[in-house]
Amino acid sequence: MNKNKDASPEGKLAKEKKRNSRNSGSWIIFGLGVYFIILTVCFLFLLIRIWTISDSEKLSFVLFGFTKICIGSELRLVFIAAFMGALGSLVHAMTSFATYIGNRQFIKSWVLWFILRPFIGMPLALVFYFVIRGGFFALSADSEAVSTFGIAGLAGLVGMFSKQAIDKLREVFEDFFKTTRPDERIDKLKDNSEKS
Repeated sequence: MNKNKDASPEGKLAKEKKRNSRNSGSWIIFGLGVYFIILTVCFLFLLIRIWTISDSEKLSFVLFGFTKICIGSELRLVFIAAFMGALGSLVHAMTSFATYIGNRQFIKSWVLWFILRPFIGMPLALVFYFVIRGGFFALSADSEAVSTFGIAGLAGLVGMFSKQAIDKLREVFEDFFKTTRPDERIDKLKDNSEKS
């Protein structure tokens, strides 16, 4: 009876769909793996290039064909924070990706999350860098007083643990900008983060 069902046009169509889905899934997995490797190598190259700029050397380049940018010691720290945030996010994304593939639980709807992950960690690390740099150092302190290793380590951790970093930034923001008047919006979204 099952043989007849599989031999029917509907059964053949279902088998073909399943086979095509499996083949497209393997191409997506392969593509994401290559994407992670290429992005990691690119960010590592950029990080090493920026990190090794000496004080006497000024790295300059033309951005978008018309703006010349010279990287000094202050901008160097900004780039280091950004690239380390991206690398931290890549570590998180690659670990998660490998776990899902290994457990055969990879779902294609998460592909965009994996692609965008480093580009979420990068600005988040920059926000943390600016908060730390502006909050804990005197305004007159120059970049020589800042530990490059400390900034890089913090930015990498922020990229890896972005959910915790966002929660901490929310705490800081709520402490600084606490209001006594309740929110009067009618269609206010409920915050589900407090339940979990």
